[in-house]
Amino acid sequence: MAARRSGAIMVDTTSFDKEFVRIVNEAMPELAAQGLQQQAFQMIKYAIVEEPRCPHDTGRLWNSNQVDKPEIKRDRVGVRLGFNVSYAAEVHEAPAGRKWKLPGAGPKYLETKLISHREEVMEKTAEFIKRGAK
Repeated sequence: MAARRSGAIMVDTTSFDKEFVRIVNEAMPELAAQGLQQQAFQMIKYAIVEEPRCPHDTGRLWNSNQVDKPEIKRDRVGVRLGFNVSYAAEVHEAPAGRKWKLPGAGPKYLETKLISHREEVMEKTAEFIKRGAK
């Protein structure tokens, strides 16, 4: 509500202030979590299709991909992702020069995607937040 007082316009922002605090404290972290989770699924896809690719002998490694429910903490939002068969870490950290059955497969198949697509993840997560906040 606006009121005119001695040549100035006064605007009551009480309801806006309350809603803004709610958006910043509740809606934005939840939107960030959802956006990051979508991007985590995309990183799994990139790990399978982009070189160095996640190895594929029997399919167990590919099929073990996992994206957990996002965690919202007071000062951060995060999503755990990866491949969870017992040998996933060993294969991910394999030494250079290892012979792979799948052409284009190699070590660091997830880590390289998280590094090379970092800006994309941030941009798409920000876009998700913007769309959801409207």
